[in-house]
Order: sequence, then C-alpha cells, then structure tokens
Amino acid sequence: MCIVIDTNVWSKIFPKPNKSNKEHFHYRIVYEWINDENKETKIVFGGSKYNSELFEGSKIRMQLKLRLKNSNKLFELNKELVDAKELELQSTVTTMENDHHLLAIFILSGCQVFCSEDKNAINHIEDKRFYPESDTIPINYNKHSSEALKTIFLEENIAKICQPCK
Repeated sequence: MCIVIDTNVWSKIFPKPNKSNKEHFHYRIVYEWINDENKETKIVFGGSKYNSELFEGSKIRMQLKLRLKNSNKLFELNKELVDAKELELQSTVTTMENDHHLLAIFILSGCQVFCSEDKNAINHIEDKRFYPESDTIPINYNKHSSEALKTIFLEENIAKICQPCK
C-alpha cells in the first residue's frame, strides 16, 4: 500500500518519542502498517511545500525521514514536477484552500490512500474529475473512518509508481 500523509495528522501517526499523544490510538494502525517490515508499504511525498511543511526545521522529523528512507518506506516524487503541478492547480482549482501540493502528489503518483483531517483537502482529493483516466479515486483514512479499514489497508493499493515496493 502507498499512502500520502497530510501534515495535520503526521504527529498523530508518528508521535514524538517519550511524548504522549491522545490521538495516536486512532492512527496506530497506520503506524503499524508502515513500520511492518513484512508489509509492502510506502509513504509517497514530494514537492517544495510538503518538504518545508513537514521536514524543515524539525530534527526529529528529519531523523524519522532518514529512518523511513533507509528502510525503503518512502517514495519521493520529483520536486520540480510536483511544484509545477501545484502551480497549475493553484490557478485552476480556486476552491481549494491551501493543499494544492497534496492534490498534485495524487495526480502525479496514482496513490490510492491518504490520511487527512482537512475537510477541504479531502473533498478535493476525493473528487473524481481530477482522475479522468482512473477507475478509482483515493480513499481517506482518519479517526472517523475505522469502517473503511477492510478496503484501505490492502497491498493491492500499491500505486504503480511505487512498485516494486521492496
């Protein structure tokens, strides 16, 4: 499975060491799925905005990024491609508040699963018109979607761009 993680849930999935996070139990399954060495799982990310929002200025997150990268759990899209698509979407998708970079990641990667609690981003990412050549649209997992677990966390949700995972 490949997954895009919005910055608004990153710390709920990967809480800081020795810090309690009461929201982590909602996302523990995502954490376990990503960290399971026997699962073909990758976090898909890319672009200047995503990198600056998530990794810049945080030593702990940079260490986590390095650990995930070393265990082959990250797939980074070409920064220039994501940035260009984000700019294009900013001029055409005016109803989206500030997550054009996330939509760009989905369009470019074909990723099928994401985690977000941002309703505006969710509505746009789940909008079929952005995936005219695909039969499926991305599925969101958040603290309100435990019923969807049976269809989300499947190895068949590995985007072609991430194959082979291991």
